[in-house]
Amino acid sequence: MNGVNLANRNAAGSVGQSPVGGELHRFINGCVGLSVKGTMVSIDPTANNRVIETPLTTTGPVGVIWEDGIAVGADVWVVTGGIAEVAFNDNVGVPGSYVRVPVAGDAAIAVAEVIEMTFTEAVNAVAGVLLVKLPSIAAVPVAITGGENHDAVAALVAAEVFPGWTQAAVNEVVTFTQTVEATTDGIMGITPAATLITATTVATAVGKPAITPAAGIAVAAAALPADGVQLGMLLEDHTARPYADGVFTAKTLLRFN
Repeated sequence: MNGVNLANRNAAGSVGQSPVGGELHRFINGCVGLSVKGTMVSIDPTANNRVIETPLTTTGPVGVIWEDGIAVGADVWVVTGGIAEVAFNDNVGVPGSYVRVPVAGDAAIAVAEVIEMTFTEAVNAVAGVLLVKLPSIAAVPVAITGGENHDAVAALVAAEVFPGWTQAAVNEVVTFTQTVEATTDGIMGITPAATLITATTVATAVGKPAITPAAGIAVAAAALPADGVQLGMLLEDHTARPYADGVFTAKTLLRFN
């Protein structure tokens, strides 16, 4: 199951080894819902042999969930030593970075994405439908009657509804801002069709979600806070992706402090 080496189990079936070199032990899943691989866990102080998601600024992570989809109350494999595949918050880490439990100050990681769309056509627009695409939503059609200059086109775009975004136009520039901090997924830009409209589009701030307490933070040694707990050391590169499609994991050598 989930790549566990059965030959390395003990007689009771409570110890194993993962294919990537992690020492596995069985615990009862006390997490909120089905288990999620890569989640940092701590011992539940209210029940025997049960693990829960590691709380913010905890002092006692015991390991990292190895397998997805295990029901609450059922046995789940947890990596307690060696190499684990740890889920990370959306920050940057390189091999040799320390991995630690998030602390309250990490809330600053959350960023609302900001996109600037600058309309640059050299001639007035031709009648037609301009499609404006932002990440994570469908393209929004904007009716162009013809004769608009770039300032007027920007005003028309800013008057439309973009789910999950607010927008405002200043001259030829429309600034879009996420209403909720999150990573986004997808392309951004315009499809001019026959309107002759052109634009440049750039993300001036990349969206990042609020931290997940039970997912790691990769930092340089000097960035380990006094109230943080070292989980281990990053073995492979992982870089914040502007359009990530979910939580991602990276191999980490566990070194609890």
